[in-house]
Amino acid sequence: MIGIKNISFKSGIPLYIQIEDYIREKVETGELKTGEKIPSEELLCEKFNVSKITVIRALRDLVNEGIIYRKQGKGSFVKEPNYKEDLNKFANFKNIHTWSQGKAEHKILEWHIIKPSEEIRNRMKLTKEDRVLEIVRLRLFKGGPVAFERTYIPDNLIPSIEEKRELFEKKFIYDIFKTIPQISPESSQIIIKPILADDFYAKTLEVAIGDPLLVWDRTTYSKDEKPIEFSIFCARGDKCKHYIEFP
Repeated sequence: MIGIKNISFKSGIPLYIQIEDYIREKVETGELKTGEKIPSEELLCEKFNVSKITVIRALRDLVNEGIIYRKQGKGSFVKEPNYKEDLNKFANFKNIHTWSQGKAEHKILEWHIIKPSEEIRNRMKLTKEDRVLEIVRLRLFKGGPVAFERTYIPDNLIPSIEEKRELFEKKFIYDIFKTIPQISPESSQIIIKPILADDFYAKTLEVAIGDPLLVWDRTTYSKDEKPIEFSIFCARGDKCKHYIEFP
């Protein structure tokens, strides 16, 4: 059983939040491991000297956050961690961090030079004669799909395209850009919106039609303000967490 620290009744922080923070810390540090049962409501009430309502509120919030799950008649258990994505990977190509909950893999579904649609041409300021490399990838975490991505890059920016394919199976776009001298990203614009899964996303991401998804629409620009990349990234709402750290 985990040790229980005292909580402060004078800190001004609600007691249920202090209990949440304590359990969350034990999960994040690995003291409480995936699948492990946490102390019962009665034990938490006794050790923290709080009411059952307070403990139930804390556990309910942790369930909603995806930290724990409950089994009827058996108690609360630590849930397998979700895929965590550092938002710097989407927006900051100069300071890319790694995330703490394991690594994802990329499965390339499509890889070809195409004549872009009118929407892509408008977003990337291209002419009808221009061509782009279209890369369609499925992001996997612990064997299951967590996100779907379409990326478009002007074909004249990537020499020896086939030699780069292996990189797109292992790395994020901005990591790859660092290996291509012709590409020098300077700024990016990101639009974020929630959607509900349609038939295509339901089949691709193995979710139910109508399940919540989060879509990232990103355009990356060079120093002369020319678009050098356009991506549409769709993440599962039940499997992904996104965070950002500020220096």
